[in-house]
Amino acid sequence: MSKDMLGSVVRAAIGVPQNRCDLLARIANDLSRDNPRGDEWYAFYEEMRTQGLPLNTGKWNLIYTRPISDGHELVLPPNDGTQTIAQASNVFTYIDPDFKNWGLDVTSTSTPPLSVVVREMIKDADFRTIFGEIGDTARLCLTQGQIIDFVRFHKGWLRTDGYGTFFLFQKGDKMFVSLDDFYVAYVFSSSGGRLWVHVYRLLHAYVWLAGSRHRIVVPQLML
Repeated sequence: MSKDMLGSVVRAAIGVPQNRCDLLARIANDLSRDNPRGDEWYAFYEEMRTQGLPLNTGKWNLIYTRPISDGHELVLPPNDGTQTIAQASNVFTYIDPDFKNWGLDVTSTSTPPLSVVVREMIKDADFRTIFGEIGDTARLCLTQGQIIDFVRFHKGWLRTDGYGTFFLFQKGDKMFVSLDDFYVAYVFSSSGGRLWVHVYRLLHAYVWLAGSRHRIVVPQLML
């Protein structure tokens, strides 16, 4: 089976934008008589076809997550890039020491106002799968300062009841990076309302359970 089973012909037929092809190609590459993931692709396609929604509108749900902040304008203010999570003890009751141990206590470039969206897990997946289906990894990152600002200004959108909200960020401001340079800040609220933050590598293999309805915050991308 070719790597890009969908190819230009299928993309043109069903209107799949180029930035979705990695996800769909991965699913297509799994198609076989003994692999149930093939059914996911056909169910996904049939749902969109019967609803009459072209797949390039950005109005369709993905396989592992769904939007929950549609209709709400969530904007992060300009940020000077000097804030780091390791130093944000005024925001978080507990801060994972690996923010320092892994060399992540570094500032970033300043950022303009940014609109973000909140999604919710609907199927078990690891971090690479979760973020990989939403879009290009580098474009999904927030700076540490923006993560702190989301917690400060949009706290009501964090997952509660002891479960988490995921934020993708990059180590440093390098233009050319590998997947080893991407990390996930995992923010959750304890039963008393106190905020804890852990850090994981994007390549962390743990599969998160959809039943916990973990949330994901990413920039509002123009699809």
